[in-house]
Amino acid sequence: MTYRAGKRFFIEYYEDIGGRRIRRRKATTATTMKQAQALEDEMKVREERRRLGLEARNRNPGRMTIRALVEWHLERIKDTPSVREVRYSLRAHVTEVFADMQLENVDTAVVSNWLDRVQEKRSLQGPTMNRIRAYLMSAFTKATKAGLFIGENPVKGTRRRDEEQKVRRALPASSILPLLAAAPTSAWRAAFALAAYAGLRRGEIRRLVWSDVDLAEGVLYIRGTKAKRDRVVPIHEDLARILERVNEAATQPS
Repeated sequence: MTYRAGKRFFIEYYEDIGGRRIRRRKATTATTMKQAQALEDEMKVREERRRLGLEARNRNPGRMTIRALVEWHLERIKDTPSVREVRYSLRAHVTEVFADMQLENVDTAVVSNWLDRVQEKRSLQGPTMNRIRAYLMSAFTKATKAGLFIGENPVKGTRRRDEEQKVRRALPASSILPLLAAAPTSAWRAAFALAAYAGLRRGEIRRLVWSDVDLAEGVLYIRGTKAKRDRVVPIHEDLARILERVNEAATQPS
């Protein structure tokens, strides 16, 4: 539809974006209604040619910038400790660098140069760079599925950074007992023991409940792991004695 508002002529049309029909308004350079209607007819012809594959479609039908893409992506992922790290990485390292760039101008070369600049300027290590790269790739993938971005994911063709493999040394057995003895409370002693004897991560220790501790069978049921897979961990005999004492103390009447 073509109409006049003040001294300008506008074309009103609809776009399908992410399964939704969005009303748009576009200002024209026409000086008469006849010129505006001719521009509308031309726009309809171009859209039909795009639909038939005769012309390249607009790669950014949602008219999004990198900043808008990141915020759109973050709104759609569940708020968890790991997601908070994703949120920080995207906002700190992505939106500060090329936040206002339109998506149709973002290609593999742009992203590759940006990754190089960020790594050099902020002295980030390979694992951190690879996580940032993966987060941004995921945002483009979801935008493509939602119809907000059309074309090949520009992050996909960039190179992964080398990651130095660090050899982690286990806590010597001779250090475990002094560590447990220095624990300020029985709860802290149990937490240290779970880390030392069962190799549990900090988040796994926080989420562990007594219903997941089977002292009779001698196993721990670890749920909600970093890899999103539950697992069963055998209980070391020294750990079992510590957990038994903590359980007895918790069940005794005050």
